[in-house]
Amino acid sequence: MDGSETAPTQRRMEIAQSRGFAAWLAERRLSVALTTGAFGRLVLVGPGADGRLSLFVRGFDGAFGLCGNGQSLLMGTAFQIWRFENTVAPGKSAAGYDKLFVPRLAHTIGDVDAGDVAFAADGTVLFANALFSCIAAASEEFSFVPVWRPPFISRLVPENRCALTGFALEDGRLRYASMGAASDEPRGWERGIPGAGLVMETASGAPVARGLALPVSPRLHGGQLWLGEAASGHLGFIHLGTGAFEEVAFCPGWLSGLAFADGFAVVATSVARGGRGVGGLPLERNLEAYGAKAQTAICVVDVARGDVVHWLRFDGLAEIRDVALLAETTHPAALGLAGEDIRRVLSIGPEQPAQYGRDGGRAV
Repeated sequence: MDGSETAPTQRRMEIAQSRGFAAWLAERRLSVALTTGAFGRLVLVGPGADGRLSLFVRGFDGAFGLCGNGQSLLMGTAFQIWRFENTVAPGKSAAGYDKLFVPRLAHTIGDVDAGDVAFAADGTVLFANALFSCIAAASEEFSFVPVWRPPFISRLVPENRCALTGFALEDGRLRYASMGAASDEPRGWERGIPGAGLVMETASGAPVARGLALPVSPRLHGGQLWLGEAASGHLGFIHLGTGAFEEVAFCPGWLSGLAFADGFAVVATSVARGGRGVGGLPLERNLEAYGAKAQTAICVVDVARGDVVHWLRFDGLAEIRDVALLAETTHPAALGLAGEDIRRVLSIGPEQPAQYGRDGGRAV
């Protein structure tokens, strides 16, 4: 198995890192998974050994929403959501990798511009369905089942009316949703990117914050509702009592994805989002104010200090769409959907009891 065979061919990614990034991962036995949008790459970055990063790249037909926990990984592609499972037992390795994520199940949802993906409390796969302006559940019978939509959306039609970008779960249940604008017109959100974004409580349908610059990746952490303002570059949290957005850190680029570990936030920045640059947006002004240039990178933010303390930059890559943290992982890899690897890598579960046979016989 060789991840280098799937490295990007359209352009060359040059990778640079801050001095302490690999050590920060190693201290926490963490790896980072990231997706690159339409460029179609799942990138797995681990601390490796001797301070040298472990980097694995696998190609797919688009790579968008992502969530993972070190054992399971969900990833949205151009028209499907794939579930990957790690097949390497603790303390073992596969060709030197301590985690090998193998695609096991796929939900074919159609080309609906799926954003955030996550497991609900009962194991159902939820995703932000931007095209139909709703949060949807994957289904065994249908492309998707709508489970929530903003009260201002009058019909479920494929018109991306409000840019529903993401959602936050609490104990596996929907709690909040983020969107680019309270629009009920086809692609109406595009006219209000600088400050029409909002976050809504899903149970009541009431806004908890307004005036945001394309909010993305809402996450409940430490009793606070965190998110990124994609079109301003600010990471922060919502004061739920007042609806005010408190800026904690500026990261140079379009923000996407958000995960937490030990008092740190991990967020991605991009030079473009869906092919759009920074012109005319709050992000353009903020970059000028900070004397910075937009970058495609992973930023590690000390949320107590509000500082970017570590980073991993991808020169030659336009966009990172989502990030996830993989616990107890140092050298991760993943199989693709075709090729010799997926034909030959096998894992066998424990033998099942006799209920699958007849007359007490074994079903083998």
